[in-house]
Amino acid sequence: MKYFTLDELTRSRTATRLGIDNTPTTEATACLKLLVEHVLDPLRQAWGRPIAVTSGYRCPQLNKAVGGVPGSDRIWSNFKKGNFGPYFGAWVPFYNIHKMYAGLRDAWVYCGNEQAKKLFLGFCDWAIDL
Repeated sequence: MKYFTLDELTRSRTATRLGIDNTPTTEATACLKLLVEHVLDPLRQAWGRPIAVTSGYRCPQLNKAVGGVPGSDRIWSNFKKGNFGPYFGAWVPFYNIHKMYAGLRDAWVYCGNEQAKKLFLGFCDWAIDL
């Protein structure tokens, strides 16, 4: 984790205000580290400027408090295990990922941006490892 810290990814004004412990589980911490290694750090490197993360992790209680998608914390861990059941009840994470893929692909294909190509392909590798 070159440009980001776990504290930065888990910090929440809402959690502080409501007294919610937003400490990630061991599994969630490992996933955050992979996200930083394969997506956020390369993105920051390519961008060349700081990137503000406003919501890197929400525990279930915090997710509920801010009106997040119920059960979204189960999607990725189950997806990695080959259980697609939780996927059918929540579309939001895939919508966001689609937008990231589309933007990077377009910057590469239509603008010839080699950094976008590198990030796009790295993001593809990350998804394959899910």
